[in-house]
Amino acid sequence: MKIAFIGMGKISKESRDVRQNLLYEVTKKLYHQYNTPIVIVCDKEYKPFGEMEGIEFVPSRYSQSQNPLMFYYDSLQKAIKRSDIVYSFGFWGGVLSFLIPSNKKLITAIDRIAYQSDKNSKLMRILAKLFYAKAFQKSDVVVCNSYALERYLIASYQLKNTKVIEYGVHINRHLEHQNYQSTTLLKHYNLIPKSYHLIIAPLKPTNAIDTMIQGYQRSSRHYPLVIVGKLHKSLYCKKLKNIANLSVIFIEDREKKEDLDILRANATSYFHGDSVGNDAHALLQAMASKRMILAHDTLFNREYLGEHGLYWRSPNELSELIKKVESDPVRYHHYTQSNYKKIITYYNWREIAKRYYKLFKAL
Repeated sequence: MKIAFIGMGKISKESRDVRQNLLYEVTKKLYHQYNTPIVIVCDKEYKPFGEMEGIEFVPSRYSQSQNPLMFYYDSLQKAIKRSDIVYSFGFWGGVLSFLIPSNKKLITAIDRIAYQSDKNSKLMRILAKLFYAKAFQKSDVVVCNSYALERYLIASYQLKNTKVIEYGVHINRHLEHQNYQSTTLLKHYNLIPKSYHLIIAPLKPTNAIDTMIQGYQRSSRHYPLVIVGKLHKSLYCKKLKNIANLSVIFIEDREKKEDLDILRANATSYFHGDSVGNDAHALLQAMASKRMILAHDTLFNREYLGEHGLYWRSPNELSELIKKVESDPVRYHHYTQSNYKKIITYYNWREIAKRYYKLFKAL
């Protein structure tokens, strides 16, 4: 059994790139713990996230960002020659599945609904829906990163063969102690440990950043709100800057995981505004940091947090939750401990790799 992964483009500078984390953690464990040969067919400019001894890297002749169709076509051709099972990030592998011979297996991994993205035009959203349908027809298994997403895809496309395998995260190693690095970073932004609220997310409408700012400003809060994300030259980001008061601190220059973990570990609470299930990895990182989470009330977020989150649907609801958390944070201690336990027992890379191995073995 040999597995080929396709769909890895040039890695972004942001340490929050979810696919590179999954690829690095899962393939490393598949190779070293389960002796599974691994091939990664990638963008010609791709650089591994970390040391990946034993993993075979095969560069495509094309760049995903410049020519996605030819990138996947070439990647699939190379993967077929070198593997028994092809694992495709995104729907393009399934769209081109006519290339795959009957003795090979195709897994299509879906971690978000592309046609719900704010980046896409109306035409692109229509085409994406058609591409999804085509990809699902030819895939042996469709892997989803949440049960809420699986239910949505089954209802929308009548899928027969799906599998849920979530993402994993590591425990935040900055939880229990302050070191020079932590102290220096917090001092740079005039932040006091456990005395600020935090958002780490792309600044776009589907993450409800404006709603969270409005909810924060309507509350009788005492702590500042720190928002980590790139302020692009867009109308939405311009709106965010216009509605934010001086208690809202925007941080654009922090992309290293180490810095983000320090900010998470020292926050009073974490606001999670994702409304379409595209940012589950950020939610898991907040859980792994033992933060009290004030989450947008969606099926996706409730799946991860269950009864151990505080949920809001409007600025006024969020405002009331902020007041409760600031006035009595100890009251919610068992929430943070329960979410942390979920990371220890379930949402960790060891367990995720085990589930992937069982999936590959079953094919």
